[in-house]
Amino acid sequence: AGFTLLKLEGLTASDSEAFREGEVFIANANQNASLHTAIGAGASNAYGEAMVRMPYPLQTNLNQGEIVDKNPEYAIVTLNSDAFEYSVDVTVTFDLDEWGS
Repeated sequence: AGFTLLKLEGLTASDSEAFREGEVFIANANQNASLHTAIGAGASNAYGEAMVRMPYPLQTNLNQGEIVDKNPEYAIVTLNSDAFEYSVDVTVTFDLDEWGS
């Protein structure tokens, strides 16, 4: 816990874009739905290992053999407001005032 640099293995060998800057991945618990962001590009070596830097340290240790979900299809989050704005190449705004059960 407390580290912002991860050494990951099991990636494609000698991949110059094993991790791209801004790529999101899921690994152990944090206050952001276990989502982490690579803040720098990381190439893998001949053994499929890559170093990935994150903006915030892990809250708990990442054990050897623990799975990291690269390119997750979805993430479960809890919103603290009825308004939600998300930006990638365009900005999408959700207003959940009318959301009901």
